Amino acid sequence: MDKSWMQKSRVSLEYVKGMKEFIEFAFNNAASEGKILCPCVKCANLFWRAHKEVVDHLVCEGIMPNYTRWVFHGEASSSSTSGPATSTHDDMPPRDDMHGLLHDVFGISGVDDMPTELPSQEPIQEEPNPEAERFFKLLQDAEQALYHFSSVGQV
Repeated sequence: MDKSWMQKSRVSLEYVKGMKEFIEFAFNNAASEGKILCPCVKCANLFWRAHKEVVDHLVCEGIMPNYTRWVFHGEASSSSTSGPATSTHDDMPPRDDMHGLLHDVFGISGVDDMPTELPSQEPIQEEPNPEAERFFKLLQDAEQALYHFSSVGQV
């Protein structure tokens, strides 16, 4: 399927035509209860939207420019095949990148990167308060798998 429309201006005929073809493809291959994951810049395939909402979002916000393999909308993992998606969990991008979030917000990539001392001051020696302890516990818990995919299909 031609995806060059994704890089066009949202007011161009090429964008509108390509967007309509994408939406038709997505609703035919990946709809659930009349909705699809919205691939607009703001929703980023996280929210289920109805047809009209997806159209509005793709016109107003635009499609995510790096979403070139439509695994959430029925495109097979290999671009040479067509039909319903047969992707595995390995093909899906991570959705709970807590370390990436911390890096983006605070400029740190993990607990080890946190400063232990302030400039020209003695190192901080106090224990974290209860709220900080709960936060660090949540970070540790985020590293634990909720489900082991190796047992998929086994009863």
